[in-house]
Amino acid sequence: MSAHVYLQEWKQEVETATRRLIGEASMPERLFQSMMYSLEAGGKRIRPALLYAVLDTYGRPRALGHEAAVALEMVHTYSLIHDDLPAMDDDDVRRGRPTNHRQFDEATAILAGDALLTDAFRILAQAELEPAKSVALIARFSEAAGSAGMVGGSSMTCSPKNVLECRCRLCNRFMSGRRGHSSSTPLKRVRFWRTPR
Repeated sequence: MSAHVYLQEWKQEVETATRRLIGEASMPERLFQSMMYSLEAGGKRIRPALLYAVLDTYGRPRALGHEAAVALEMVHTYSLIHDDLPAMDDDDVRRGRPTNHRQFDEATAILAGDALLTDAFRILAQAELEPAKSVALIARFSEAAGSAGMVGGSSMTCSPKNVLECRCRLCNRFMSGRRGHSSSTPLKRVRFWRTPR
């Protein structure tokens, strides 16, 4: 099969699992609608597709990865909802549709994002894994999504005057941190970004 066919197959699989796993929770109807509005707004589902591709490669059933795949999409979707808020990027359109806070209201959008993030860990904890593996997976998810990962990265760009310095730090970290030693490139030498106005 072609890559496109695989992607469509994986996309349908994670979307079916999403409706099943989200639907198991009891919640206010408007909150549910807000969460599903953004979850079902489209997208290529690349993150779950990569997970399913690994399972396929090792000959493991995709069902083993349903909870993790859904959790990935939930964390990703929560980040989009919060990024679009007036206090962040203040966007009105996402994937050709009104952003969540425009379709519903700002408070509902915030709560929908909160619920997606929190419920992602509930769903992740339901995966049928050995206890030690389950704990390790949840720890890795929280690290990647939290202050040391995605949220930390978002905080770096909240203040325009900090964008240049943050980009320099990220560049220095990328260039040297992964090789196990501290950066020898001072921030003042990284001058190839335009200062934000």
